[in-house]
Amino acid sequence: MEKRIVFLVLALVLSLSIASKMPFNIFVSASLLTIRVPQDYPTIQEAINVANPGDTVYVRSGMYYEQVIINKPDLTLAGEDRDITVINGSEGDAVSLKADNAKIRGFTIQEGDSGIQISPWTRGHIISDNIITNNDFGIRGHYDVQNITIGNNIIASNKFVGIELVFYNSMINNNIISSNGKGEFIEFSAGIQIVESVYNTTINSNNNIVVNNIIENNFNGILPVRYSEGNLFSHNAFKKNTNHVLLSNSSHMSKNRFEENYWSGYVGEDGDGDGFGDTPYLMDAQNRDNHPLMSPFSYWVNPIEGDVNKNMKVDIIDITIAAKAFGAYLGHPRWNSNADINKDQKVDILDLVLIAKNFGKTYT
Repeated sequence: MEKRIVFLVLALVLSLSIASKMPFNIFVSASLLTIRVPQDYPTIQEAINVANPGDTVYVRSGMYYEQVIINKPDLTLAGEDRDITVINGSEGDAVSLKADNAKIRGFTIQEGDSGIQISPWTRGHIISDNIITNNDFGIRGHYDVQNITIGNNIIASNKFVGIELVFYNSMINNNIISSNGKGEFIEFSAGIQIVESVYNTTINSNNNIVVNNIIENNFNGILPVRYSEGNLFSHNAFKKNTNHVLLSNSSHMSKNRFEENYWSGYVGEDGDGDGFGDTPYLMDAQNRDNHPLMSPFSYWVNPIEGDVNKNMKVDIIDITIAAKAFGAYLGHPRWNSNADINKDQKVDILDLVLIAKNFGKTYT
């Protein structure tokens, strides 16, 4: 009886399909696939060519001398291990993103004109957990590129620029952007270069969030060569760049915000021991960070226990600050949350004991 019912239902569906000239697969949807390289196809590009939107191309470790073009939407390109899964661009762009919502992770991307080139009018890409190195440009955008996420990458030792910021409404977070710029034209090189796109009209690099990156040992940490506005730079560590932010024109950055970044070479003091400099870090008269950190934000997340003023050492100053707050509790006029070492919402002898226990320790 059950078999007969099933047969009748299938017959009904088939007759309806014929009557309406619809294919007999209305209940079947294509499942998303994982295509493996080199097991299924020997090259990354061949795997992409047969993939459907939404599929994943998974690449085993090895050296791949290719110029990879992702030209289908919602495709994921995933490497087995970013240290040993290498796309070598040789004489072209190593990876080109030409369709929306590409995801690329787990690769070393090197030796390209660009490590990753983002084509005009595309959006939604996620570039994460890669090493992008020894290219002319690390990551480049083009006209009308938005909603890009660049996170947890090492972008280092590229000839001119680590990230050419030609995006808007995008996020750059938790990257190490290091040692970009070498040889000729070094004065125009940068960890992040801010430019604009021009086609039928001009599109500026606006409303991006650049947060919690280490920007170090570049000739210029940030190089704004065109006007932008609405960008937020926060909790970044600017360390040992020749110029942290090089401003040839104050107006290029005057409508952006720098908040709570760490700046190596900052000479201000922290008199109240709250971990912030008492005076702004000045880029020029119009551009400043009003609350510079006395140590990188990554250290704030996991400081030495007992380092009240977050200056990467536990010393007599920490004891002095805690002593001033001794007896205070949450809401008290002398309350200092940094002095509450054990986080029990009061500053008491237990906090002083923890400071004493770690006295003399320094962060290395």
